[in-house]
Amino acid sequence: QLQLTLLPQLPLNSRLELQTPELPRMPDESELVALRAPARQRRPDVQRLSFNYKSAQETASAEKAELSPNLSLQMEYLRQNSTALRPEQQFTAGLVLEIPLFDSGRSQSRCQQWLEQARQLEEQQRQLERQITLEVESHWRRLQVGQQQLQSARLQLEAARESERVAALRYRHGLANQLEWLDAQRQLSLARAGQATAQYRLHFDFVRWQVILGQDDPWMNPNPFGEPGNDEDTRQEEGLSPR
Repeated sequence: QLQLTLLPQLPLNSRLELQTPELPRMPDESELVALRAPARQRRPDVQRLSFNYKSAQETASAEKAELSPNLSLQMEYLRQNSTALRPEQQFTAGLVLEIPLFDSGRSQSRCQQWLEQARQLEEQQRQLERQITLEVESHWRRLQVGQQQLQSARLQLEAARESERVAALRYRHGLANQLEWLDAQRQLSLARAGQATAQYRLHFDFVRWQVILGQDDPWMNPNPFGEPGNDEDTRQEEGLSPR
């Protein structure tokens, strides 16, 4: 808590209220196909490769243009003091044809180099897009496992809370010793810690999921998949909003 107070430079006697942000609704398996194409388009690494690929193609086209004949129209307008043999205004126009005869193959070599670089960048982009598709599917399955683990941790917490309540009643009525009650309290603490760990891992995996999809901050847009989420059970659990 002291370290959290120092981060935003608050007074040391400030009272912090920590809350666990709600997770947005997870997409269904049928929605994965619709998420692949936007993920490939929004990823900065894909955009960088696409820009480099287009740049290499344009440079290769420019190098290739130097090998082609060039026909240009040149015009000149001259105004001067008139004389007996020279008029006051003079206008000339002409066509200039430039034909590259021989440059030792330098332009052709540079053009081939840029074309080869463009092919390599295109292949890298395809490989990256295939990798993103695999990441979207594999991380979605990881999120499903994380949700199942969180649900299991909640059930274990409920069982530990009930065991601690029964142990406390037995201890008050002299039917159990203090060691049994303390052991039930220890199991309850472990269950709370297990639920907090599962909650943390699920949030961490969800942030990684947002990075893979190339989306913005998920906490600024709590429902990026269109439907409202339901995390009422999370808000009701103890230990998720420490004060």
